[in-house]
Amino acid sequence: YLTAMDIVRFLEIPEIKEQFKLQKSPCERTARRWLHMMEYRYGKPSKGMYINEHERDDVVEYRENVFLRLWARLQDRMMLRDRNNIPTLPKLFVLLTHDESTYYAFVHQETRWIHKSEKPTLAKKEEGSSIMVSDFCSPDLGWLRSKDG
Repeated sequence: YLTAMDIVRFLEIPEIKEQFKLQKSPCERTARRWLHMMEYRYGKPSKGMYINEHERDDVVEYRENVFLRLWARLQDRMMLRDRNNIPTLPKLFVLLTHDESTYYAFVHQETRWIHKSEKPTLAKKEEGSSIMVSDFCSPDLGWLRSKDG
């Protein structure tokens, strides 16, 4: 990203100084004023819109035509609960869900010079330090835990 000091350093290059007939280099404050005059503002860029992948055509197709149909076939054999949270008759299947998320450490600069014409964009997922959290849960058994932790 561009900084006011980048402009100062650029204008200190002898060939550039000569090209623009500069007696001395501008200070950082002057470079900041120039950026403001060119309609740049220093701050955090607006975040782009989040796109929910759950509504992609292929995901909807799978959910409607594979997952939900299989669920309907297995539901008769799952342990369900009534309105009072009492288990219905014992069944052959125990519902077990799995979820995982990967959290990345903050790896990009937040504040920078932004031109007024710049539009928000989605931040790319960057590789860096991360932690993956994964767990299994059952409405009947609770969180799955091994005996040794």
